Amino acid sequence: MTTEITIDPEAEEKVLALRNQRDAFREAKPNCDRVVFIPGGGSIPHCGVADINEVGGLNMFHLAELHRNPDHPMNEVIDGECSQGCGTKLRMSRFWMPKTACDECRAKAIEDAMNDECRKEWERVCPKQLRDTDSNHPGFPKHIYRENIGYDGNSSLFLFGPTGSGKSRCGSLLMKRALMKRKTVNFLWPEELKAYAKSNNERLKFIREYGSTNVLLMDDALLTGAQDERIADFLKDLIDFMQRHGNQMIITSQIGGEDYEEQANKFGNITKTDRERIDALMRRIRESFKVIPFVASSAPENKEMF
Repeated sequence: MTTEITIDPEAEEKVLALRNQRDAFREAKPNCDRVVFIPGGGSIPHCGVADINEVGGLNMFHLAELHRNPDHPMNEVIDGECSQGCGTKLRMSRFWMPKTACDECRAKAIEDAMNDECRKEWERVCPKQLRDTDSNHPGFPKHIYRENIGYDGNSSLFLFGPTGSGKSRCGSLLMKRALMKRKTVNFLWPEELKAYAKSNNERLKFIREYGSTNVLLMDDALLTGAQDERIADFLKDLIDFMQRHGNQMIITSQIGGEDYEEQANKFGNITKTDRERIDALMRRIRESFKVIPFVASSAPENKEMF
């Protein structure tokens, strides 16, 4: 006589999901030799995965043992010091002594971690040439940067001036300040604007992707938009999307309103619809942007700007 063993399909599914979660964690952290399942998060309700070394080498059996035995020596509350070495005296469980930090050290650790994330994000989105900008360089528009150094990403800026006046460099440094205020940031370059505007199938996808950024820097957007009505329409729709969602822009431009119409009409075939499109775009900028004029750099011509 044989006994048939049946497996609960739901339990089997959970076990498989836990294994997949564990394998994904190990793949993301190849240096982790042991993992432990802990309460909270994860694809399985009330269960997540952590590197056992990050939780002090403990596992659920240790915690359960302490919970069942309140008189266990490791549950004793003792006088100790902050684990970060600042000397602050604390009352803590003996078990958690190696992992307990004071509020100031915890806040500093969180701040340092967030700043490190900001640095990595800035390196990801900002081209190296702009990252290397020296705000003390003779050709850098220091007075404009200082006047706007408190920029926090809660307003839109229109940086208007000739080539070489430092618009893109100043705008990127202002956007970096917004990043340090925990805003999401990104750049949209002329070649990208052209490609996205002419991509009929994914046009809306790009508008949503870039429009969801807290602060978006668009370099030479108006000059690029004057070249093609599709680009102008894309630019107008992107500005509308960002404004509806409370996001901000930094637009650098060599041309203003009259110059924009002149560029759009350089072949003498501008239509009434084109003029209306230009008026609508410039009206959005005048109403919603702080306009900051730049002047040409006074740096010697035989020296590089930066």
